[in-house]
Amino acid sequence: MFYTEARAAFEAGFTTAVSIRPGNAVLTETDKNNFTTIMTFEELLPKTVTGESVGTKRIKRDDL
Repeated sequence: MFYTEARAAFEAGFTTAVSIRPGNAVLTETDKNNFTTIMTFEELLPKTVTGESVGTKRIKRDDL
C-alpha cells in the first residue's frame, strides 16, 4: 500500500521518503532503489553548521 501512496505523492510533485520502521510493509530492493528511505525524521531535516537540525527547538527543563 505504501508504494501506491508514495508513487502518487511523487507524481503529484511532492518530495517523498519512505520510512523503514517496525509495522511497515517490507520493502523490496526495487522499492528501496525507487524511493529515498529513512529511519528517523532527523534524516529529513538539513543540519546547520553547529550540527543541529533546522527547525528543531531546544526546550529547557524549566519550561516543562
